[in-house]
Amino acid sequence: MQYNLQSPTPSVKVISTAKTIFNLNCLASLLALSSLLGIAPASQAKSQSKPNEQLSIYDDPSDRQTYIERRFQSPRSAVQALEKKIGKRLQDDFTKAGLSYPPDNLLMLATKNDRKMTVYIKAKGKLVPFKTYEIVGVSGVSGPKLQEGDKQIPEGIYKIIGFRTDVQAYMALMVDYPNSFDKQKAKTDKKRAKNLGSDILIHGSRYSSGCLAMGNPAIEELFLLTYKVRPERTKLIIAPCDLRAPGAFEAALKQAQVKPDWLPELYRSIKNELSKIE
Repeated sequence: MQYNLQSPTPSVKVISTAKTIFNLNCLASLLALSSLLGIAPASQAKSQSKPNEQLSIYDDPSDRQTYIERRFQSPRSAVQALEKKIGKRLQDDFTKAGLSYPPDNLLMLATKNDRKMTVYIKAKGKLVPFKTYEIVGVSGVSGPKLQEGDKQIPEGIYKIIGFRTDVQAYMALMVDYPNSFDKQKAKTDKKRAKNLGSDILIHGSRYSSGCLAMGNPAIEELFLLTYKVRPERTKLIIAPCDLRAPGAFEAALKQAQVKPDWLPELYRSIKNELSKIE
């Protein structure tokens, strides 16, 4: 019997078929084993990973929705959603604290050394603490912000000047950095005066690059509360620590890693502002 050298011999066909059957049996066995162990096949795992590819480093890992799905069209639409979600709970927290809701004024004190933000409410002529939140994401070192790209969280007395929902970090309060003090001190350095940086926020998520990252549950409360109080009645103090404590002023000056020559003046103004809190 003669064979065409360009086509497989009968024996080769048998071996090839046997290998195919063996490989299919192995594949079936592996798929069955993967199912028992809860391991998704590579093709399935790849398709399941696609939604996660939309997740940003700004997203809270405990939040299963993507930032795209959580986007609000405007601050007003965000507030409407927050009213339904946390409005009653926030009002109950004020009632338990013996405070009227919404309050007339709001002070937020962020202390960088312990990564805390305490909200103070003005009641009967004095500021009283309402709630303390953890600052879950910070960046930079101790000392004020000097220029764009240094990843420093500013230090000083600031205002809230608006709301944003077009950020990856869920939602945000806009800080008026650089304020008049920052601009005044930058005039002595022409290079820095043109490059102070901007876009400092108090936002959700866990990631910071010069902003205060509060996590999503906290920013929801801060966003709704500030919206109701109104930005012009809201003050923000970002301090290296609570400068009212004995020896804190001197320690903060010594420990600061960013030390412009006007640092004592800055810390003195913050300390004087904090002295108004009883």
